[in-house]
Amino acid sequence: MRNLTDHVPTLSVPAVRRAATTVSTRAVAAGTAVPQVHPADLGLAAASAPLQSRRPRRTAVPDVVRTGKVFGGVVTTTCSLETAAVQRLACDPDIELIALRPHVLLYPRQGGGMVPQAFVPDLVARRRDGSVLAVALAWTWERDRTGTDRIRDEGAVRAGYAELGVGFEVWTEARLFARQARLNHARMLREHTREEAGGTGAADLARARDAISRIGFPTTVGQVHRRLRFACRRGVSRTLAAIMALAMAGEVSLDLRKPLDGASAIKRGTLR
Repeated sequence: MRNLTDHVPTLSVPAVRRAATTVSTRAVAAGTAVPQVHPADLGLAAASAPLQSRRPRRTAVPDVVRTGKVFGGVVTTTCSLETAAVQRLACDPDIELIALRPHVLLYPRQGGGMVPQAFVPDLVARRRDGSVLAVALAWTWERDRTGTDRIRDEGAVRAGYAELGVGFEVWTEARLFARQARLNHARMLREHTREEAGGTGAADLARARDAISRIGFPTTVGQVHRRLRFACRRGVSRTLAAIMALAMAGEVSLDLRKPLDGASAIKRGTLR
């Protein structure tokens, strides 16, 4: 998240500069400044393009994310933080549209004043219920002027968006990468065990189902494995495949957001 007051003239879209001048003139005439966005549709129209081309640092790692939730089905991110943010939104079933830096928010300066400040969000997402979320990305270790402005203006930016009926959040690597790691773990487990679970024999499924019913809920992967006593080198794999097959069928619940080991809980319910 950046305070872009000093950078509005460098934005790649001249309309943003004209909008800032117009709003500033109106604010002076009215004696007040009210939050506004340009374009008015929050940049969520199909013809919209990013208002600002971010200059990645030398250490930045660009990436390509393909998802039907962005215009054109593909977006090029400028750093790992942006990549993780786009992936998180793309995996959220409540999100239907994602746009990168699609609009500029003009909001009143904290402490009063009629000259509006300008802010460009890193991401904007529209939910299926029609609500909109603006997201600012920030590394926690930033201590330069940008980081100082981020802390100073966060309240004013949030208040400006709230007045327009738009949600606002600041995401850091601590939140994004921790969650992304859990999601990746869950996806990898599903994909890795899908073939084995799909090919699990009826006898193994019946034995696993019987073992769980005899032990009762809740139980653990280790308890079920000891009860099954598969006599082969792939005994653990057969146990996991059978448990995953039951979980995918909705017969048991596993929390795949955590590492899967012998202490992993097996509960009544559906796969999480």
